[in-house]
Amino acid sequence: MTDYGDGSLSDAQIAAMSPAQRRDLIQRLERPLDEVFPPPLARRMRRNRLTLMVGGAIALTPWTIYLAFTLPDNYVAHNWPATWIGFDCVLTAAVSRAVSIPVIASGGAGTLDHFVEVFTRGCADAALAASIFHYAETSVRLLKTHLRDHGIPVRLA
Repeated sequence: MTDYGDGSLSDAQIAAMSPAQRRDLIQRLERPLDEVFPPPLARRMRRNRLTLMVGGAIALTPWTIYLAFTLPDNYVAHNWPATWIGFDCVLTAAVSRAVSIPVIASGGAGTLDHFVEVFTRGCADAALAASIFHYAETSVRLLKTHLRDHGIPVRLA
């Protein structure tokens, strides 16, 4: 394929590259769609993405209008810790079984065990977290250590 071998590079191989080799690799990976796919297919892909975005916006318009009329004028979520009740593991597991792409769970993490649950019961491939770190509930290192201790593979470095 190229002078980089079979097209798969390990972290160690990338780390061993010179800055010029990394720039070359990045430039080749950032090729325009027209260079990667035949132009008719690239146009169809762009049209499909635009259709999905516009369709999604149109589909969400009634929900937005409903919320505009039904939410109180001074709506504020006052009790944030009560909302950190964990990921929706049932939904995440159902989606994981239904699709062949990686599933990323997002929203709801309040404890370290919520992550263990979403990876075991929820069958998620990855999980997002923000508030649990922003409000200093825990650290990324503690979370990774906790996951490793429960048999979930993570990179600690």
